[in-house]
Amino acid sequence: MRKVYWLSKSLFVFTGMLVLSVMVFSALAVAGPVNPVHASAEQTTGTVEIQLPESASGIELTLYQVGEYENGSYVFTETFAQSGVEISDLNNSSEAQTAAQALAAYAKTLSSEGSTSAENSVSGSTSGGSSSGSTSGGSSSDYIISTVTADASGSVRFDGLPLGLYLIAQTGGTEYLEAQPALIPLPYSGADSGQGWIYDVTIALKYSFPGGAVILTKTDDAGNLVEGAVFVLQQKVYADSEADVPSGAESGTDNTGLYYWKEFAKDLTTSAYGQVVVTGLPTGELRLVETETPEGYVDSYAVVTFTISAAGTVTETDGVYSAASGDVQTVSAVNSRTQVTINKVDEAGAAVAGAKLVIKDADGNVIHKEDGTAKYGITTTTGTDILYGLPAGTYYLDEVTEPDGYKYTADVMFTVSESEGAENTVTMVDPSISTTVTKSSSGSETDEATEGSITVTKELELQDGSAAMAESAVFYVALFSDETCATRVSGVKTITFTNMGSSSVTFEHLDLGTSYYVAETDEYGDVLTSGVTSDDVVYAPEYPDGTTVKLSKKNSDGSITFKNVFYELPSGYYYGGYLTITKKTIRGGEAYDTDDVFYARVFSDSALTEAASDIIELDMGGGSSFSYTIEVGAGTGSGTSETYYVAETDSSGNPLTDTAAYNFTISIDKESVTISSDDSEKTVTITNTFEPDEETEEESDSTVTTTSGGTDETTASSVQTGDETPLGRYLALMLTALVIMLAAGVVWRQKIRR
Repeated sequence: MRKVYWLSKSLFVFTGMLVLSVMVFSALAVAGPVNPVHASAEQTTGTVEIQLPESASGIELTLYQVGEYENGSYVFTETFAQSGVEISDLNNSSEAQTAAQALAAYAKTLSSEGSTSAENSVSGSTSGGSSSGSTSGGSSSDYIISTVTADASGSVRFDGLPLGLYLIAQTGGTEYLEAQPALIPLPYSGADSGQGWIYDVTIALKYSFPGGAVILTKTDDAGNLVEGAVFVLQQKVYADSEADVPSGAESGTDNTGLYYWKEFAKDLTTSAYGQVVVTGLPTGELRLVETETPEGYVDSYAVVTFTISAAGTVTETDGVYSAASGDVQTVSAVNSRTQVTINKVDEAGAAVAGAKLVIKDADGNVIHKEDGTAKYGITTTTGTDILYGLPAGTYYLDEVTEPDGYKYTADVMFTVSESEGAENTVTMVDPSISTTVTKSSSGSETDEATEGSITVTKELELQDGSAAMAESAVFYVALFSDETCATRVSGVKTITFTNMGSSSVTFEHLDLGTSYYVAETDEYGDVLTSGVTSDDVVYAPEYPDGTTVKLSKKNSDGSITFKNVFYELPSGYYYGGYLTITKKTIRGGEAYDTDDVFYARVFSDSALTEAASDIIELDMGGGSSFSYTIEVGAGTGSGTSETYYVAETDSSGNPLTDTAAYNFTISIDKESVTISSDDSEKTVTITNTFEPDEETEEESDSTVTTTSGGTDETTASSVQTGDETPLGRYLALMLTALVIMLAAGVVWRQKIRR
């Protein structure tokens, strides 16, 4: 037997049954129609049937007993006596509804805390008679009568209820429908309508539809998500007559009757993930109509129709929406990208591959992405390429790098239309290079060149004048037709630095009688007045000798040198210096002219195992002295330095440590040299001292000479440091001696005849 609390325990006893019944069922009348059933006064149990729409299928309802009926009065059970809710002074249906909501909230806290079990013989079922969540058998808390789930009809019935005060509340399935809680006294008086006591009732709960949801995903014809498409959401509304259709609204008829499309929401714009998400939608037919197509897409004005018949909720993760519960409509729409056909051909119309192209806007500026790269870049493959997604407007096709074997072509203007069915095409013609000889072999001033070239050299330098070198760096340069460098007339060429402070590139097949202007650019040909390295070090190009090179028939090969001046040493750069290697040859204490070729190399260790330079070729060219200057590093900071060792080598770069096989000795004036930013230029001299020729039997005090045309010529053997055996030298000496002896014999015989 449940405990009851009387007024003596600060609670209340309902003795005014009629008043209570009127107040409570006045509230129920607001919730929905009441259909009382007459019963005899001797009944000890009753029935409650809850009616909801079909859309309520799936919601969970729980019936609680909050009070008992004893001696004509309702008394709170022990559990709900602690609720703090006052219902002894309810004056209208609104107050009754408020009390029901408060008791439902209290019951929810009890469910989360748990309670004791009790044995109940009450069953709850759907209208179809199948039990759903019956609490009989002692498996529920003492205040819970039954918990059931509404079926497709939306109806729920509770039979065999002992007389008392009940609370019906929704405890699940709010994604489908949200029903308001209600207080139900059993029995209640129908005396005001002449019906007596009522033990079996059917009530329609007041409810609200939580709203449907739709997720639209916008993609292009390649499956990429499309951002920036704008939609309007419209609801299909039925009208009784044409007079009810708003002016300008799109209307029509279907099986139900006359309808029109009413604006429900507008300015719905797809996100970066291509989505439009709308929640809280009413039931019925709706549609999304595209009102603005993003730039670069063909105008489509897509229409996507869908139906909301059940509630649904969505969830968001990192900006992407997906269905969370209920029935969420997922729809899609596709925009086709604009297409521009680019034809790259030669003068005969044959396809040309290998051209690097970019798109400029109507003002002649390369269109960039946020990261600085070209937004629309193409390297032609077959000669015909398709460019997608270019917005409507006027553009220029710009050749950044011409293919091998072809001349540079100036920009070509074209237009793009976003209209459906528009054919956007642009053709660029590259002239092939036909001239291969520009000068005769004599190189005389009377020769007339037909084409010219310009060699551009870039040097790296710090603001204080110190030389700089880069481990690995790439810069760009181009030629222009005007001093302001507004019109580019060449492809963009790359100047690459790999452990060097100076590098060059040559522009060929240039027109003679023309002045060209040199400027440093970015990789797309835009002129740079300053630049920034990857670690944000600023540099600026400087042109000590100006920027102009004029080519003519007599001066067809031009050159120009400019500098990049860095305001500090960037990462990956180091101070630079210059090491000059001078080669001298001596014989008999005097300079010795020779055509021999020698080799040298710079090392970073005294053991001569770690090369710090490539193999250096020292071609004497008939002289006795030859110098060659290389760039070397001088440390990565102020005051730092690097030490180097120079050695003569063979043609493979191996140091010559044993010269016994040669007819000369090697001497180097410096064992090592140290290069720093403050002392950046050093010279090392390698001297080869040759042995004098051996005396012949005829002449012991002078070198052997031959007379040819009145000119004395000293005969010397030819030696290259790449040759490691003296056999050739000896054979050459023997052959020379034989020639001399034969010549002497001829002279003697001539004298005898005379």
